[in-house]
Formats: sequence, structure tokens, C-alpha cells
Amino acid sequence: MSRGGSISVSAKGHRIFEPFFTTRPPGEGSGLGLDIVKKIIDKHHGRIAVHSEMGVGSTFSVYLPLPAAKNVVAPPDNEDDDYLLCLVDDPEPTMNEAPPWKVLIVDDDVGVHASTDYAIGKLTFQGRPLQIFTALSGAGAREILATEKDIALALIDVVMETEHSGLELVRFIREELCNRAIRLVLRTGQPGQASERQIMLDYEIDDYQLKTELTKDKLAAIIISNLRTYAHTAQLVKTATDGL
Repeated sequence: MSRGGSISVSAKGHRIFEPFFTTRPPGEGSGLGLDIVKKIIDKHHGRIAVHSEMGVGSTFSVYLPLPAAKNVVAPPDNEDDDYLLCLVDDPEPTMNEAPPWKVLIVDDDVGVHASTDYAIGKLTFQGRPLQIFTALSGAGAREILATEKDIALALIDVVMETEHSGLELVRFIREELCNRAIRLVLRTGQPGQASERQIMLDYEIDDYQLKTELTKDKLAAIIISNLRTYAHTAQLVKTATDGL
């Protein structure tokens, strides 16, 4: 339940589940959260309900059957302005003997975390799955980087606590941690905030992407490309070290 803002579902129709639809001012939200929620639920043939009262708040209800249940009774249909769904859990993934690729997602928008996890959560490369770490701020990312020394790739939002939080995090990783092995991809939801060419020149990053242009396939391609480069670099370092 949210006791913050509320919306008129009947007035907005079902647009709250459309990608990039948001009632927030420009630059303060991607509008991806509910879209991702609905896609995940639809994938599992489920149903979800939303009830909203102006000045009171919004309630979202998700109905989950028992995994072992053979017959699932869906909740009764609500009015036209409600979505209802039931989720069936996926089978537990088989553990892979190879260690996972560690990927860090740094973004202050929980919707972006949800969409990224949905897009790449089950991705594998060279027979190894991904282990995703998440941080909602540059400060949170620094804590993770302090304990996880072998993160292969970080996807970093530019604007978080400040307009330059992402850029400051890049400098911290490269200059203070002296970590030049990790692949760094900047993502921004605010095109024009900074020159792509200038950022590539001034900061030691490996890619710069607009969030609105990152489809599921394109994001997966970026992940695979950077993991491949990371693996090749690690192999070169190992070969050079073994030769000493």
C-alpha cells in the first residue's frame, strides 16, 4: 500500500501499466516500474489488482498460489479499472559449478533495477550465470565495491544523489580503488545532460547509453560484449603473471 500520492485509475485508464508512463515531473522517474511488474506477472499467467482513492492512497494486491497446488482459483474479477493476477513460481535453477559473473547495477530508480533484472536476470555467458548486485546510490555502490573485489561489470546511472554522482563513482573506481579491470557502462535517462563524446574523453568508461534506447536484446548484447572483454583481459593478465 502507498499512502503517498494517489492517482485516478478511472481517469488514467490502464496507462499506469504502460512503459514510460509517469505522473512525476520530467527527470524524476522512468515510468518503468509498473510496466515491468505487469510483464513479469503476465509471463506467469497471473493477475494483480489495484485500487486507488484520491487523497487516500493506492493499494496493489498480488495473488500467489501455492507452488504445489494443481488447481488455482483466481480471485473474482474486479471493476474494469483493476488488474488481477496469480503467479506460479518458476522451478529452482540448477546450480552451475562455474562461478557467476558479478554485475553491479547502480541507479536511484527501483523501476530501472526491476527492468534490468527482468532483462538479464537469466542471462548466461560461457556457461556461467550472472550474480547481480544492486545499489540505489553512489555511496551504496562504494560499500559493495569495498567487499566484492571481482565485479566484472557495472551499469551506472549518471544522475543520482547529485547531477554527477555516477561520474564521481567512475573516478572513485578508477583512481582511488585503482580498478581498471572492471567494465564501466554509464546509463542516463536525461539526454543532453552531458556530451557523450566529452564524457568518453574525460572519464575512463567503456560505454555510454541512453536508458530509453536500451531494449532487452540491446542490453543483453552490451552485457555479453563487456563480459567477453573482461574475460579476455583477465586471461591476458593471468598469462603475463604466470610467465613471470
